[in-house]
Amino acid sequence: MTNSISWDHDDTIHAYWAVPGSVLVGEYPGGPQGGAPADALSALLDSGIRTFIDVTHPSERLPPYGPTLLGLCEQSGIDVAVLSFPIPAEGVLDMDGYDAIVDQIRSSVGLGGVYVHGRVGLERSAVVMGCMLIDSGLSYEGAMRTIKERRSGTRLADTRAPNSFPQREILIRRADRPHADNPAR
Repeated sequence: MTNSISWDHDDTIHAYWAVPGSVLVGEYPGGPQGGAPADALSALLDSGIRTFIDVTHPSERLPPYGPTLLGLCEQSGIDVAVLSFPIPAEGVLDMDGYDAIVDQIRSSVGLGGVYVHGRVGLERSAVVMGCMLIDSGLSYEGAMRTIKERRSGTRLADTRAPNSFPQREILIRRADRPHADNPAR
């Protein structure tokens, strides 16, 4: 894994280090028209990713990347986990749903890097990262600023993430709720 804030493979797969060296956020690592591109998955594995958290929804009918990923892992002797937490496109979960995803990310970091992805890496995955950043003590504004800064070197940096009002509202509500780590919030 790397501690660099920049993701050097954005031309292969759009992503950014939300937590440098441990939590990467980005686009779906499978090809839109067919099988999963081995070069994108290889870049993720070579960067230390060992847990894939998929927040896409089955209704999107994206091509599975699991078979390609497992083949690459067998060749290199790497163990990975692929976990699904479906969120409808442009949709949101309740706070318990985001709690479950953030808890899974935190428990998975000890096994290696975690890759959190939606379809494009701008909306659902950015909400998950915003929740994680807020739970780490940042305000709503601080989480949004951090996401923007971490995405600044990517090819999609000019697109706001998270993009929709309902998604940003989740982060506003999260920042306003009391939290075990910071009961004053």
